[in-house]
Amino acid sequence: MTLGYQLFIALLLLLPGIVGWVCVRAGSTDDLLSPMPDRQGSTTTLAAIVLFACLGHLLAAMAIDLNSRVSASA
Repeated sequence: MTLGYQLFIALLLLLPGIVGWVCVRAGSTDDLLSPMPDRQGSTTTLAAIVLFACLGHLLAAMAIDLNSRVSASA
């Protein structure tokens, strides 16, 4: 496994967190053309991305479980 593949997998797993953070940032700014960027290496941003990723994966797992239960009962 190369570094490129590992980076791709890490970004793919963090994708729900990145999307959640972008939605929070886009919804909280008054001026979308020039929003103030976060500080470089912000631990708040990293924690929010990881928490949004965990929440997104949890919701997806719950949806898959609900789908399997509904299809098993039909």
